[in-house]
Amino acid sequence: MKNILFLCALLAASSVHVHAEDGNAGLYQFDTDNQRETYQYLSESLRCPKCQNQNLADSNSEIAITMLDVIAEKVLQGQNEEEIKQLMVSRYGDFVLYDPPKRKETALLWWGPPALFFIVALIFVATLMKRSRRLKQEGDDKQNEEQQETGEK
Repeated sequence: MKNILFLCALLAASSVHVHAEDGNAGLYQFDTDNQRETYQYLSESLRCPKCQNQNLADSNSEIAITMLDVIAEKVLQGQNEEEIKQLMVSRYGDFVLYDPPKRKETALLWWGPPALFFIVALIFVATLMKRSRRLKQEGDDKQNEEQQETGEK
């Protein structure tokens, strides 16, 4: 039983070692270094739809593995990076891109955070100005009271 567990652990460690050393590119036989580089670039620049902020190369999800298989197949067929990206976007949506295109459907992604920051900054400045006016008014009221008290005496 110990030998079986040891063998399983050794097998698991060796598969992790291949994955970490070469990414998933080690699982595929590419004809040229350019194909390997294209595959590596796409596997690191496309996002896993299941893992949120993890690229395909770092993900172990089934969908990421399927996407990597498709990328390898398309690279071996001679398709370029842009064609493969378009295929992935058509299948999985703009989410697979870390840098989604700027168009009206993605406007909220691009302009939402700056707009929110601007609104919060305006509220902050308005609050400071209101507080400043209130403190000044309280100071003026206090000064008027002191003048009235000294004038009555």
